[in-house]
Amino acid sequence: MGQTKVAKPSLTIAVDDGYANTKVAFYEGPGIQTSFIPSVYGNADLGHFESDMSGHALNTYRTAEHDEDSDLTARFCVSANLSHPTDTRAGSYPVSPANRCVIHHAMYAAGVSPDRHDSINLAVTLPISAYFSADRELLIEKRKASLTMPVFREQGLSDTVKMPDIVNVHVLPEAIMAYFDHLLDEKGNICSDEDAVVAVVDVGGHTTDIAVVQPGGNISRDRSSSIPLGILKYIERVQELVLQSHKIRITNKHVNTAIQNKGIVNIRGQKEDLSPYLSSASEIIVRELRAQVGQVLGDDTDVDCILYVGGGAKVLGRTLSQHPNVVIPNDPHYANARGALKYMTFIKG
Repeated sequence: MGQTKVAKPSLTIAVDDGYANTKVAFYEGPGIQTSFIPSVYGNADLGHFESDMSGHALNTYRTAEHDEDSDLTARFCVSANLSHPTDTRAGSYPVSPANRCVIHHAMYAAGVSPDRHDSINLAVTLPISAYFSADRELLIEKRKASLTMPVFREQGLSDTVKMPDIVNVHVLPEAIMAYFDHLLDEKGNICSDEDAVVAVVDVGGHTTDIAVVQPGGNISRDRSSSIPLGILKYIERVQELVLQSHKIRITNKHVNTAIQNKGIVNIRGQKEDLSPYLSSASEIIVRELRAQVGQVLGDDTDVDCILYVGGGAKVLGRTLSQHPNVVIPNDPHYANARGALKYMTFIKG
């Protein structure tokens, strides 16, 4: 008698696949589990990949280039250690094979594997400007079509392992999902003033999304927008300041390491303290950010709370919190992913 295949549970996962980092949230045990990976990838067929001592490619995935293809012609390595990564800020990234592989790797790194789950109900996000654009329906359909295509993880020299099938895709607006994270606790109970007018400012990698949410969850469309300013601008500013002072071009990885290590980073084998440059860049970017947010909000006397979220809020939080009316949640970089998960679990059902 043949063995009966044991059905594995489906899992609902929310992924905030930003230009700088890809964040994952799902329920496991008593609460929400979160994790993230840098949104860094390279074309493995062009030599941009890592390998072990046996020559086996690491963190490398295969998928079809187009939805009508059956051949796995697209091959990407997802790793923060790549020296020549591809820029995620390309306009087509959210519907690309690379995005598909980055999302699967983010889930894999979070512990979601074919050994545990056969299928995924996936929620992903889009910036406010894209979500409410004239091409909204077409873009959402393209995202759904792209993300339901199969992805395989390379194993050994020639084997591949099929990643869990994504059977349903829900595309949700960034910033507004952070509002639901602010409104609901992990059990779906209302935990903040539902009659408050909340301006959500989601400082992402490349863009900052702004959404004014009225009581009841309605959105003030004339005061909701995306601006081309994000944490990558902050990183670039730090790099410029270091170049001016030390005549050294540091990488994004150097800056990210300095942020995590209170300014300390190894550059050419020497410990350097980048704290002054991190502080100066923070003040510059926050001034610019507040000015642009003010232009979108206009008269903000009706706003009860300005909710700063996203990776930028995590990095710039100390400077941002010096201003009145500002709320920064715990782990603000996970707010969209947590909110999308809560929305899928308790509101959409």
